[in-house]
Formats: sequence, C-alpha cells, structure tokens
Amino acid sequence: MADIIRGKQLYVESRVPGVTTYAQQNSFGMPSVKPTFAFLLNELRHGEDVEITLGYFGAITQGRIGGHVLTLTGLKWTDEDMNGNVNFGEATMTFIDPGTGQPGTKMIYFTFFNGGYLGTDYGMGGNVTCGNPPAPCRIQATIIEAAVSESPVVPAPATLLMLASGLAGLSLRCGTRWLRQRTVVPIVSVLFPHDRP
Repeated sequence: MADIIRGKQLYVESRVPGVTTYAQQNSFGMPSVKPTFAFLLNELRHGEDVEITLGYFGAITQGRIGGHVLTLTGLKWTDEDMNGNVNFGEATMTFIDPGTGQPGTKMIYFTFFNGGYLGTDYGMGGNVTCGNPPAPCRIQATIIEAAVSESPVVPAPATLLMLASGLAGLSLRCGTRWLRQRTVVPIVSVLFPHDRP
C-alpha cells in the first residue's frame, strides 16, 4: 500500500510538478499510522481530495480477503452519548465509488477489530473471491487501512496580490487603448440667454 501511495505521488509530480500537497495516515507505512476520524474530518474541512483504502476481512481463519478504494466526500457525526468516541450508529461517511462512479453513504465507526481501526459497513455481508482454489468468501468486517489526501497548493497571499495587480494593470492598459481608438466627439458649449455676459 505504501508503494501505491508513493506511486500516485510520483505520477502526479511527473505531470504537474510542485503544485500539489499531500498528507496521509497509512497502517502499512513506516511508521504505521492508522487513519483517524479527526484526520479525515480535518482534511475534508480544508478542501482536500481524500481517498480511503478499505480492507475486507472474512472468517478468523481467512484473514484479509480483499479491499477497495473510495473517494471520501463528507463525514457526519452526532455524538449521541457525548463520550467523544465515534460509536457504531453515530456517524456516516459519504463517498464516490470509483468502481461505479456513483455516490453513496455508509456508517463509519471505531472498532476494536484487528487492534483498533475505523470500521465501516461498506461491503459487509457481500462476497469476494479468495483462497486457493478460488472460492466465494463472505465479508465479515471492513476497516479503513489507509487515507491519503492531495490538493493543488493554494497560492500565498503575496502571490495573489501580485496576480491581482497584474490583472488590474492589464485591464487599465487595454482600457486606455480602447479609449484612444474611439471616435472623439467634440464638446460644444451652449450658452443660454441668461448665461450670456
């Protein structure tokens, strides 16, 4: 998984170098960092593009049987028991599924499964092909194993000011050129009888 994230960064940088910021929490990385609800929420609040990697787990003897990636678009949490924990049934995540291109909503919660992860009901109860020989395996748990965010760098205020002043100067130059090209109409003074000396 760490190689996939690094590969994505290398690809983006090869196309448009130096304009993208990255952040990640990755349980496969060194050091291993499990994604947290606070990290996901913070990245979304800052307008980052957030992708999460899900791990599917079957029966205890099967272990990890597959996985999937979603593009996270929102989080909603109501701390009903006011204990500060994202408990089962208190929070939802919205996402775009790249497999179908469709939006969706599923639960997100903290689970002690596999040493403590954020879990979700995405894929739960479904089947994936696993094992040797290949056979259908039922998904009994889904956890969020990694989260990566990226977005274009927002220009610094000084850069924005320089851009704005450049555009203002350009519009002023174009405006004066436009005024010079117009036909000049002479202004005629008209004196009314009571204005005469």
